[in-house]
Amino acid sequence: MTSVHLQSFPTAHPPEIPAVPALGLPWSLAEAQTFHLRGVGRLGRF
Repeated sequence: MTSVHLQSFPTAHPPEIPAVPALGLPWSLAEAQTFHLRGVGRLGRF
């Protein structure tokens, strides 16, 4: 019983998470417009 699992494993470390990209006001306005106009036809936008 003392010879079970004698294999050595590499030490565990937390995953590297990439930094969040900087999103500006033009991007957020385009996202909001896309969200609010979803389901509205082209003629209904005028």
